[in-house]
Amino acid sequence: MILGVGYSSFSHLRKFPLDALKVDRSFVNDISSNPDNAMILSALINIGKSLKHRVVAEGVETEEQLHFLRQEGCSEGQGYFFSPPVIAEKFAQFLERGVTESMVH
Repeated sequence: MILGVGYSSFSHLRKFPLDALKVDRSFVNDISSNPDNAMILSALINIGKSLKHRVVAEGVETEEQLHFLRQEGCSEGQGYFFSPPVIAEKFAQFLERGVTESMVH
């Protein structure tokens, strides 16, 4: 479930057998310039952690965002900070080689 877009709802946290909570990029984008977004993102991460879900943040593009997410205990992130979108064959090669510290800034 992605929180922040479309018809997502907190009621889904009870209705469906979820193991991950994916937070929309709109909450990650301006956490440094918008204290309200930072507080909301922190609360969403804490909700996911308290439910023992993986928490995935979309749209991680800067080291500052990654630092904030790690500090708040977000377990996973995706975005251009890690890699631009790649075709399936390239992604398979990426998985075969494994993740190195240089790939994850």
